[in-house]
Amino acid sequence: MQKNEWMNLNETKMNSQLLKKNALAILLGSTGFIAIAQKFPAVQQVSLRAPATIKIDGIPTEWGESLQAYNKNVELYYTIANDDENLYLTVQATNPRIIQKLLMAGLVLSVNSTGKKDDANSSSITFPLLSAVNSRHVLIDAGMEPDVFADNSASPRPADSLIALANKTLLANAKEFKIKGIKTIADTIPGVMGDKRPYFRLFTGFYQPGQYIAVDNKDGIKATARFNDKKVLTYELAVPLKYFGLTKDSRQKFFYNIKLNGLMGDNGMPTIGVMITEKRVNGVTVDPNQDLDNSTDFWGEYTLAK
Repeated sequence: MQKNEWMNLNETKMNSQLLKKNALAILLGSTGFIAIAQKFPAVQQVSLRAPATIKIDGIPTEWGESLQAYNKNVELYYTIANDDENLYLTVQATNPRIIQKLLMAGLVLSVNSTGKKDDANSSSITFPLLSAVNSRHVLIDAGMEPDVFADNSASPRPADSLIALANKTLLANAKEFKIKGIKTIADTIPGVMGDKRPYFRLFTGFYQPGQYIAVDNKDGIKATARFNDKKVLTYELAVPLKYFGLTKDSRQKFFYNIKLNGLMGDNGMPTIGVMITEKRVNGVTVDPNQDLDNSTDFWGEYTLAK
Protein backbone atom coordinates (compact mmCIF):
# COMPACT_ATOMS: atom_id res chain seq x y z
CA MET A 1 0.00 0.00 0.00
CA GLN A 2 1.37 3.43 -0.97
CA LYS A 3 2.03 6.04 1.75
CA ASN A 4 -0.73 8.39 0.53
CA GLU A 5 -3.22 5.56 0.35
CA TRP A 6 -2.35 4.54 3.89
CA MET A 7 -2.76 8.10 5.16
CA ASN A 8 -6.14 8.42 3.45
CA LEU A 9 -7.26 5.11 4.93
CA ASN A 10 -6.08 6.17 8.37
CA GLU A 11 -7.89 9.51 8.05
CA THR A 12 -11.08 7.70 7.02
CA LYS A 13 -10.85 5.45 10.07
CA MET A 14 -10.30 8.45 12.34
CA ASN A 15 -13.27 10.27 10.84
CA SER A 16 -15.41 7.16 11.29
CA GLN A 17 -14.45 7.04 14.97
CA LEU A 18 -15.37 10.69 15.40
CA LEU A 19 -18.74 10.10 13.73
CA LYS A 20 -19.46 7.29 16.15
CA LYS A 21 -18.62 9.58 19.07
CA ASN A 22 -20.91 12.24 17.65
CA ALA A 23 -23.68 9.67 17.40
CA LEU A 24 -23.16 8.84 21.06
CA ALA A 25 -23.54 12.53 21.83
CA ILE A 26 -26.94 12.45 20.15
CA LEU A 27 -28.08 9.87 22.67
CA LEU A 28 -26.61 11.82 25.58
CA GLY A 29 -28.25 15.17 24.81
CA SER A 30 -30.74 16.04 27.54
CA THR A 31 -33.04 18.03 25.28
CA GLY A 32 -32.33 16.39 21.94
CA PHE A 33 -30.50 19.51 20.66
CA ILE A 34 -28.07 17.54 18.48
CA ALA A 35 -30.82 15.49 16.88
CA ILE A 36 -32.39 18.69 15.53
CA ALA A 37 -29.21 20.77 15.23
CA GLN A 38 -29.90 21.39 11.56
CA LYS A 39 -32.94 23.46 12.62
CA PHE A 40 -30.79 25.93 14.54
CA PRO A 41 -29.11 28.90 12.87
CA ALA A 42 -25.32 28.72 12.81
CA VAL A 43 -25.16 32.21 14.31
CA GLN A 44 -27.70 33.83 16.65
CA GLN A 45 -30.07 36.03 14.66
CA VAL A 46 -31.65 38.22 17.35
CA SER A 47 -30.71 40.43 20.29
CA LEU A 48 -31.97 39.25 23.66
CA ARG A 49 -32.54 40.80 27.05
CA ALA A 50 -31.18 38.50 29.72
CA PRO A 51 -33.86 37.16 32.08
CA ALA A 52 -34.11 38.98 35.38
CA THR A 53 -33.54 35.60 37.06
CA ILE A 54 -30.23 34.91 35.33
CA LYS A 55 -27.54 33.27 37.46
CA ILE A 56 -24.02 32.26 36.52
CA ASP A 57 -24.33 28.77 37.99
CA GLY A 58 -24.02 26.38 35.04
CA ILE A 59 -27.73 25.52 35.24
CA PRO A 60 -29.40 27.07 32.15
CA THR A 61 -33.04 26.85 33.26
CA GLU A 62 -33.58 30.57 32.58
CA TRP A 63 -33.22 29.91 28.83
CA GLY A 64 -36.11 27.43 28.61
CA GLU A 65 -35.82 24.34 26.42
CA SER A 66 -33.06 25.44 24.04
CA LEU A 67 -30.37 27.96 23.29
CA GLN A 68 -30.42 30.27 20.26
CA ALA A 69 -27.95 28.74 17.79
CA TYR A 70 -25.76 25.74 17.01
CA ASN A 71 -22.46 26.37 15.25
CA LYS A 72 -20.85 23.40 13.50
CA ASN A 73 -17.38 24.96 13.45
CA VAL A 74 -17.14 24.62 17.22
CA GLU A 75 -19.93 22.06 17.75
CA LEU A 76 -21.51 24.19 20.44
CA TYR A 77 -25.00 25.51 21.19
CA TYR A 78 -24.99 29.07 22.48
CA THR A 79 -26.99 32.13 23.46
CA ILE A 80 -25.65 35.66 23.80
CA ALA A 81 -27.70 38.24 25.69
CA ASN A 82 -27.44 41.42 27.71
CA ASP A 83 -29.03 43.56 30.37
CA ASP A 84 -28.12 47.12 31.35
CA GLU A 85 -24.91 46.03 33.04
CA ASN A 86 -23.52 42.87 31.47
CA LEU A 87 -23.02 40.85 28.31
CA TYR A 88 -23.84 37.16 28.88
CA LEU A 89 -22.68 34.07 27.03
CA THR A 90 -24.19 30.64 27.65
CA VAL A 91 -22.71 27.63 25.84
CA GLN A 92 -23.61 23.95 25.87
CA ALA A 93 -21.45 21.05 24.67
CA THR A 94 -22.76 17.51 24.24
CA ASN A 95 -19.95 15.89 22.23
CA PRO A 96 -17.40 14.36 24.65
CA ARG A 97 -14.50 15.37 22.39
CA ILE A 98 -15.65 19.00 22.38
CA ILE A 99 -16.06 18.93 26.16
CA GLN A 100 -12.53 17.56 26.43
CA LYS A 101 -11.21 20.35 24.20
CA LEU A 102 -13.06 23.07 26.12
CA LEU A 103 -11.81 21.87 29.50
CA MET A 104 -8.22 21.18 28.45
CA ALA A 105 -7.59 24.29 26.32
CA GLY A 106 -10.30 26.81 27.26
CA LEU A 107 -12.98 28.87 25.51
CA VAL A 108 -12.28 32.45 24.42
CA LEU A 109 -14.89 35.18 23.96
CA SER A 110 -13.52 38.14 21.98
CA VAL A 111 -15.34 41.38 21.13
CA ASN A 112 -14.37 44.17 18.73
CA SER A 113 -15.91 46.72 16.36
CA THR A 114 -14.52 45.33 13.09
CA GLY A 115 -15.00 41.57 13.08
CA LYS A 116 -11.31 41.07 12.23
CA LYS A 117 -9.01 38.73 14.12
CA ASP A 118 -6.07 41.11 13.88
CA ASP A 119 -7.97 44.05 15.38
CA ALA A 120 -5.57 45.51 17.95
CA ASN A 121 -8.52 46.84 19.96
CA SER A 122 -10.12 43.44 20.57
CA SER A 123 -10.98 42.49 24.14
CA SER A 124 -11.06 38.82 25.17
CA ILE A 125 -11.72 36.58 28.15
CA THR A 126 -10.50 32.97 28.38
CA PHE A 127 -12.07 30.44 30.74
CA PRO A 128 -11.44 27.87 32.11
CA LEU A 129 -7.69 27.67 32.73
CA LEU A 130 -7.19 24.12 33.93
CA SER A 131 -3.95 22.20 34.16
CA ALA A 132 -3.65 19.07 32.03
CA VAL A 133 -3.78 16.94 35.17
CA ASN A 134 -6.89 18.60 36.62
CA SER A 135 -8.78 18.64 33.33
CA ARG A 136 -8.15 14.91 32.92
CA HIS A 137 -9.38 14.29 36.47
CA VAL A 138 -12.63 16.08 35.60
CA LEU A 139 -13.03 14.05 32.39
CA ILE A 140 -12.32 10.80 34.20
CA ASP A 141 -14.82 11.64 36.93
CA ALA A 142 -17.42 12.45 34.26
CA GLY A 143 -16.77 9.10 32.56
CA MET A 144 -15.36 10.66 29.40
CA GLU A 145 -11.82 9.33 29.65
CA PRO A 146 -10.68 5.96 31.01
CA ASP A 147 -8.96 6.02 34.39
CA VAL A 148 -5.93 3.74 33.90
CA PHE A 149 -5.28 3.81 37.65
CA ALA A 150 -8.77 2.64 38.62
CA ASP A 151 -9.23 -0.59 40.57
CA ASN A 152 -11.38 -2.60 38.16
CA SER A 153 -12.32 -5.01 40.91
CA ALA A 154 -13.96 -2.26 42.95
CA SER A 155 -17.71 -1.76 42.87
CA PRO A 156 -18.63 0.91 40.27
CA ARG A 157 -19.91 4.19 41.62
CA PRO A 158 -23.40 5.38 40.64
CA ALA A 159 -23.44 7.71 37.62
CA ASP A 160 -24.91 10.60 39.60
CA SER A 161 -22.10 10.45 42.16
CA LEU A 162 -19.54 10.54 39.33
CA ILE A 163 -21.10 13.68 37.87
CA ALA A 164 -21.23 15.29 41.31
CA LEU A 165 -17.53 14.50 41.73
CA ALA A 166 -16.70 15.88 38.26
CA ASN A 167 -18.50 19.14 39.09
CA LYS A 168 -16.76 19.38 42.46
CA THR A 169 -13.34 18.89 40.83
CA LEU A 170 -14.17 21.40 38.09
CA LEU A 171 -15.39 24.04 40.53
CA ALA A 172 -12.35 23.55 42.77
CA ASN A 173 -9.84 24.04 39.95
CA ALA A 174 -11.41 26.50 37.48
CA LYS A 175 -10.25 29.49 39.49
CA GLU A 176 -8.80 31.97 37.00
CA PHE A 177 -9.47 34.04 33.86
CA LYS A 178 -7.03 35.22 31.25
CA ILE A 179 -7.84 38.75 30.04
CA LYS A 180 -6.48 40.49 26.94
CA GLY A 181 -7.11 43.98 25.63
CA ILE A 182 -8.86 45.37 28.73
CA LYS A 183 -6.40 47.91 30.13
CA THR A 184 -8.49 48.84 33.17
CA ILE A 185 -8.19 45.34 34.64
CA ALA A 186 -5.07 44.80 36.72
CA ASP A 187 -3.16 41.52 36.77
CA THR A 188 -3.73 40.08 40.26
CA ILE A 189 -2.29 36.55 40.07
CA PRO A 190 1.15 36.36 41.75
CA GLY A 191 4.17 35.63 39.61
CA VAL A 192 5.84 37.07 36.53
CA MET A 193 3.84 37.06 33.31
CA GLY A 194 5.59 34.05 31.77
CA ASP A 195 5.39 31.99 34.93
CA LYS A 196 1.77 32.29 36.08
CA ARG A 197 0.83 28.63 36.21
CA PRO A 198 2.60 25.27 35.93
CA TYR A 199 0.29 24.54 33.00
CA PHE A 200 1.77 27.32 30.88
CA ARG A 201 5.34 26.43 31.86
CA LEU A 202 4.77 22.97 30.40
CA PHE A 203 2.55 23.86 27.44
CA THR A 204 4.57 26.76 26.09
CA GLY A 205 2.85 26.65 22.69
CA PHE A 206 -0.50 27.42 24.29
CA TYR A 207 0.75 30.23 26.52
CA GLN A 208 -0.07 33.80 25.46
CA PRO A 209 0.49 37.04 27.40
CA GLY A 210 -2.40 38.66 29.21
CA GLN A 211 -3.68 39.70 32.60
CA TYR A 212 -4.67 36.92 34.98
CA ILE A 213 -7.41 37.42 37.57
CA ALA A 214 -9.23 35.14 39.97
CA VAL A 215 -12.77 33.92 39.33
CA ASP A 216 -13.60 35.49 42.67
CA ASN A 217 -12.66 39.01 41.55
CA LYS A 218 -13.68 42.62 42.14
CA ASP A 219 -13.90 43.38 38.41
CA GLY A 220 -17.40 41.94 38.00
CA ILE A 221 -16.47 39.16 35.55
CA LYS A 222 -18.15 35.86 36.40
CA ALA A 223 -18.04 32.37 34.89
CA THR A 224 -18.64 28.75 35.71
CA ALA A 225 -19.11 25.39 34.01
CA ARG A 226 -21.15 22.40 35.15
CA PHE A 227 -22.24 18.96 33.95
CA ASN A 228 -25.87 17.88 34.17
CA ASP A 229 -26.94 14.28 34.77
CA LYS A 230 -26.79 13.57 30.99
CA LYS A 231 -23.13 14.65 30.79
CA VAL A 232 -23.99 17.84 28.95
CA LEU A 233 -21.58 20.63 29.90
CA THR A 234 -22.99 24.14 30.34
CA TYR A 235 -20.60 27.10 30.37
CA GLU A 236 -21.81 30.52 31.51
CA LEU A 237 -20.00 33.87 31.40
CA ALA A 238 -20.98 37.42 32.42
CA VAL A 239 -18.81 40.44 31.54
CA PRO A 240 -19.61 44.08 32.38
CA LEU A 241 -20.40 46.04 29.22
CA LYS A 242 -17.86 48.73 30.10
CA TYR A 243 -14.97 46.38 29.37
CA PHE A 244 -16.09 46.21 25.74
CA GLY A 245 -16.50 49.96 25.48
CA LEU A 246 -20.30 49.68 25.69
CA THR A 247 -23.03 51.19 27.84
CA LYS A 248 -26.71 50.36 28.13
CA ASP A 249 -27.43 53.18 25.66
CA SER A 250 -24.99 51.94 23.00
CA ARG A 251 -26.65 51.56 19.61
CA GLN A 252 -23.74 50.46 17.45
CA LYS A 253 -23.34 46.91 16.20
CA PHE A 254 -20.30 45.00 17.44
CA PHE A 255 -18.74 41.66 16.58
CA TYR A 256 -17.99 38.69 18.80
CA ASN A 257 -15.80 35.65 18.27
CA ILE A 258 -16.27 32.35 20.12
CA LYS A 259 -13.19 30.18 19.97
CA LEU A 260 -12.20 26.80 21.33
CA ASN A 261 -8.45 26.80 21.82
CA GLY A 262 -6.52 23.85 20.45
CA LEU A 263 -3.97 21.85 22.38
CA MET A 264 -1.44 23.04 19.81
CA GLY A 265 -0.75 26.76 20.19
CA ASP A 266 -1.81 29.17 17.47
CA ASN A 267 1.86 30.05 17.04
CA GLY A 268 2.41 26.54 15.64
CA MET A 269 4.63 25.36 18.48
CA PRO A 270 3.88 21.78 19.55
CA THR A 271 2.84 21.18 23.13
CA ILE A 272 3.77 18.30 25.37
CA GLY A 273 0.24 17.02 24.93
CA VAL A 274 0.67 16.81 21.17
CA MET A 275 4.04 15.11 21.39
CA ILE A 276 2.64 12.45 23.71
CA THR A 277 -0.28 11.65 21.41
CA GLU A 278 1.75 11.37 18.20
CA LYS A 279 2.31 7.81 17.00
CA ARG A 280 4.51 6.26 14.35
CA VAL A 281 2.89 3.62 12.19
CA ASN A 282 4.96 1.99 9.43
CA GLY A 283 7.44 4.84 9.73
CA VAL A 284 4.79 7.57 9.38
CA THR A 285 4.03 10.03 12.21
CA VAL A 286 0.29 10.15 12.89
CA ASP A 287 -1.54 12.54 15.22
CA PRO A 288 -4.82 10.86 16.29
CA ASN A 289 -6.00 14.02 18.03
CA GLN A 290 -6.09 16.57 15.23
CA ASP A 291 -9.59 17.60 16.33
CA LEU A 292 -8.20 18.51 19.76
CA ASP A 293 -4.93 20.02 18.60
CA ASN A 294 -6.37 22.71 16.31
CA SER A 295 -8.42 25.71 17.42
CA THR A 296 -11.90 26.29 15.97
CA ASP A 297 -13.96 29.47 16.02
CA PHE A 298 -16.68 31.58 14.41
CA TRP A 299 -17.85 35.21 14.28
CA GLY A 300 -21.21 36.77 14.96
CA GLU A 301 -22.59 40.29 15.26
CA TYR A 302 -24.76 41.75 17.95
CA THR A 303 -26.55 44.95 18.95
CA LEU A 304 -27.54 45.43 22.59
CA ALA A 305 -31.20 44.63 23.33
CA LYS A 306 -33.07 47.47 25.03
